[in-house]
Amino acid sequence: MNEQLDLENLWMDTFKPYMDNYCKADRDYKKLDKKTQLIGSLAMMELDMFNGGFIQFFCNWGYDAYLFAVEGLEMIGAFEAKKILTDAYAIISKDEYMNNPNVKAYWDIPSAPPCKYVDH
Repeated sequence: MNEQLDLENLWMDTFKPYMDNYCKADRDYKKLDKKTQLIGSLAMMELDMFNGGFIQFFCNWGYDAYLFAVEGLEMIGAFEAKKILTDAYAIISKDEYMNNPNVKAYWDIPSAPPCKYVDH
């Protein structure tokens, strides 16, 4: 077995229980203890951001998951990663997306034209 595969297995073995519980919560993260909220959010952020970027993470897991990820990044001292996350959220949190009549669910954000370009 090569070293990279060993690291991948170690990562999955370590974080899978948190990710499983995070998924089972189905966005009702209040059901989870704080440790699972933070580690689960960071693990899902890692997977989704590597795969599809911030919008995939945000749309899949929601605003509360974003807040947990920001808190978790702060706690572990990952300040640059936290800045990247908050900068990405700043783009979609603008009124032109969040108050856009074309955005009914988070996954509408990538395809919705900004409000200022929408004919009403």
